[in-house]
Amino acid sequence: MREFLKGFILLSLLTITNLILMFRSCSSFSISSSVHALNLLTYKRLHTTMSANDIKQFFELSKFAVVGASTDRTKFGNKVLRAYQQKSFIATPINKKVEEIEGVRTKESLTKFAERFSTSEISLTGVSIITPPAVTREVIEEGYNLGFRWFFLQPGTADRNVKEYCERLKNTDSSFKLIEDCVLVQLGFSDHF
Repeated sequence: MREFLKGFILLSLLTITNLILMFRSCSSFSISSSVHALNLLTYKRLHTTMSANDIKQFFELSKFAVVGASTDRTKFGNKVLRAYQQKSFIATPINKKVEEIEGVRTKESLTKFAERFSTSEISLTGVSIITPPAVTREVIEEGYNLGFRWFFLQPGTADRNVKEYCERLKNTDSSFKLIEDCVLVQLGFSDHF
């Protein structure tokens, strides 16, 4: 019982800390999305199969693709890209509508991004996804077929269809890694730079 209480207290502190960081880094959050984020973080901390080690390994990858990157600095697609830049990570925005975001040339798809890399380089690249669930499913399928194995889903990017598809991939390929969390929180993003 004592171990359970220690775990529960630690879980509560982690959730509160993550919420504070999220509120500080995501100043455009509304009350309803903040409540949704609280529910999402609490659920994920209790029910996820990912580990802190998976998150650590993700951010140790050699490069990143940011699918759903945006030129609008108030959108999460832009903030995620800037979070990588603040930590001096090599991150390429994936966006088929514009040629450059935050001073970095875009690629129109993961397929175009992957053209310049070997299979081993692709497997060492993280894919951050900031898209609606219907697009997320397509992006994961495209990326997986190209050899990408590390996917980081921002809150709100996955629905039941996406989760079921990812569960099938996890059950058939142990190298497939899926993280559902917030890059902004994990990297300590500051919107003031």
